[in-house]
Amino acid sequence: MEQDKVKANGSYIMKCCLITSAVSIIIAIIVIMNNEWSEVAGVIFAIGILLVTCIFGTISGYRKYKHPEKYSLVGGNNKVEFRNIKFWDSSYVWDSACKIYCEQYNKKVEELNETDESMIWRYCDNGIAYLVMWLVENDYFVIGDWESGEELIRQVKRREETPDELIESIDCKITEEDITENIGDFFMYYYEGEYFDDYKKFVEDKLDIKIDNADDVYRIAFEWADYDRFKPLIEKAYEKYNSNQNL
Repeated sequence: MEQDKVKANGSYIMKCCLITSAVSIIIAIIVIMNNEWSEVAGVIFAIGILLVTCIFGTISGYRKYKHPEKYSLVGGNNKVEFRNIKFWDSSYVWDSACKIYCEQYNKKVEELNETDESMIWRYCDNGIAYLVMWLVENDYFVIGDWESGEELIRQVKRREETPDELIESIDCKITEEDITENIGDFFMYYYEGEYFDDYKKFVEDKLDIKIDNADDVYRIAFEWADYDRFKPLIEKAYEKYNSNQNL
């Protein structure tokens, strides 16, 4: 998962900076002991700058290691940038989806292969996929200046690709940067309001089961037929939102 990568990256930065600092201090001590101060002032100054850089690097690495949820790596056209997590992160529901998947297929976590893990991610992504698809259909979903991302959005809108493919392309996270400003208020209204209640009831009806624990809803992958049945619920919520705005 991406948070593990960020955490590992933070750990690596800290180790590199600490090792570099230790070596620099040893070199500085040796240089000072074997030379006149006036002869090595420039070298010591350079080492001092290196140590300061290492201190800031260690702090940065520690923050990534301690709080990986605040950072994510997003790639596109060989571009990598850090983004703050705002709304949705599929990795947060991975454990729940994994538990359900293992129960469904009578598997142990250590027995899961790449195909199994891919399906579990689809279970996770589907928690937000219907809403993302509605945003795409109505031109409310964007991916900055990432050109291949724009093409993927068009493919999803034409139903040549699925919204979970789009979600995975942005590291399974949805942020405020991915949603146009003119729909942001409705997104928060529905997302923090009735969306997950609607999703839970939809899963219950589809599978003809009763779900008592909210975390147990992550048990189905995206299907176009399901989205077409769920879409009217989003439209209803949007109409309700607009009606409230006009009061």
